[in-house]
Formats: sequence, structure tokens, C-alpha cells
Amino acid sequence: YLFTASARADGSSKFTKGHRWGFFPSGAFAWRFSKENWMKGLRWLDDGKLRTSYGLTGNNRVGDFSAYGSIILGDYYAINNVIAECFVPSNLGNSELTWESTAQADIGLDLYMFGSRVNFTADVYRKTTSNLLLQANVPYSSGYTTVYKNVGKVRNDGLELTLNTVNVKTRNFKWTSDFNIAFNRDKVLELAEGEESILSKVNFTGGDYKDTYLYIAQVGKPLASFYGFVWDGVYGYDDFDITASGDYVLKNDVPANGNARSSIRPGDIKYVDQNKDGDVTDADIVVIGRANPIHTGGVNNNFIYKKICKIK
Repeated sequence: YLFTASARADGSSKFTKGHRWGFFPSGAFAWRFSKENWMKGLRWLDDGKLRTSYGLTGNNRVGDFSAYGSIILGDYYAINNVIAECFVPSNLGNSELTWESTAQADIGLDLYMFGSRVNFTADVYRKTTSNLLLQANVPYSSGYTTVYKNVGKVRNDGLELTLNTVNVKTRNFKWTSDFNIAFNRDKVLELAEGEESILSKVNFTGGDYKDTYLYIAQVGKPLASFYGFVWDGVYGYDDFDITASGDYVLKNDVPANGNARSSIRPGDIKYVDQNKDGDVTDADIVVIGRANPIHTGGVNNNFIYKKICKIK
């Protein structure tokens, strides 16, 4: 039976007095069941261990002076366009800012079998992060758009599996394989005060999508989802009426794509009119995909011949 425990206190000068210290304990317990008398008859099992742990970790990754209000030296156009130097506020600050904390619980199983030629490890975890250090929206009447706050809560649930095998082992040749796969699901549990969702922009330099909201985080949903219009193909000739002069005019019962109906032509992109109002607007933007993969993993094979050639 194995038991470990630790406790640590971290301090950060990024926070104001009274909020600088965070306490982060942890503990772990393991049971090596392969050492029990009633397990010794299983010759195929070399070692087996069941593990569980729980602990807290902290995060203070904000700017060095995010907790403090600040001013900068700027220019001010006074009477008769005479430029006068002045100091202007640049950061609202938040003296209540403190540590972000993450609590994680883990249950694991380790198996070493058949002379350690087959090794298997499984881990299930739940990780909950609270008091996130985020740029929270504030009323524009404050003179600012955002300020750092400890807001929100996010949860990650995961499963990780690893299998290592020694497939062939002779005097001159050895072949081993490694396989791993991991599943993770995240969920937003809370956002800033009164918020049900947060939109995030794309900050690419240039391009049609610069400063466009393309990601959304919603309470009860995954942390980041792609957000936009649903593509519905392109306009065909049957979507238009042809005038006597040969111009194409979009039929009244065919939704526009956000552009002026008179400017739309066959071959232009078409979007799904979600609310069926006859025109595609921001009201038709929906979640269109996940930002995280369903799973990640890999397979490696190693071949060694006489210790002079290794192929991976």
C-alpha cells in the first residue's frame, strides 16, 4: 500500500496584498494488488497496481500589473489644435484578482503481464478549473471594454489508454509496439456574471475573416465551438427568374445570402436560412463544428537488429 501527500503554498507579486497566496494540497494512494497472497497464483501477471489521486494546482498567468490600475503618457489635442502631453488611464485594474485553481481527480490501473512483454495502463480523470483568470466584459460606461477577473468554471473529463508489447525478442532481433489513445471532453460550467456565452474573434492579419466572431463558448457546452453560417451549396439557374433583358433575378421564395438580392448571381455561395425569414443574417449563425478532436493517439513500431540497426 502506497500513500503520498504534499502541500504547497505559492505566492505571487502579480496580486495585491491579501490575495497573493494560494494553498494547493494533493494526495495519492496506490494498491499493488499483485502482491496479495490470493493473487500470487496468477503466473501471467507480473505486477498490478490500482491508483487514485486528488490535488489542486494554481495558475497566476496574467500580466505583471493586471491587478493594478495604470496610466500612460499620451497626446491630447487642445484648443487651436495645439498638442499637449497628458496622462490617460490605460487599465482599470482589479485589486481582488487572485489565483486560478484546478482540482483534478484520477483513477488509474497498471498491468505488467507475461514477463513484462505486455504492459497496459489506463487512466480516467476529471479536472475542474475555477476562478479562471479571464478578460471579463464590463459595461462600456466604465470607459473600458474588459478587465481581468476571477470568473467562470471549466471541466475536463478524460480517458487515456496505453499498450506496450514486445512482439518478437530473439538474440539478434527485437520488435516492440506502442499504442496510445486519449479521449477528452470539456464543458463550460460558468462564465462571467450573468453571461451565458462568450464570442471570440479571429485575429488574422488581413483577409475577409479578420475581427470576425468565429468561436463561441456557451454554458453547458464545449469550451470552444466553431460558430458561423451553414453552407448550403451554390445558387443554381433554377433559383432565378430571367428578365427580358437576360438578367438573373433571385426568386422571392429563395433566401438571399446576406448580400443585396439584386447582386446575387448563379454560382454564388448559398447559406441555410435557419429562421426561415427569407434572408440570411447574423440571426442564422449557429454552432457548426467542434474545435477539439474526438480522440488523439498513435502507434509506434520499433525494429532492432543486432543492436546496430533501429527502424522506427
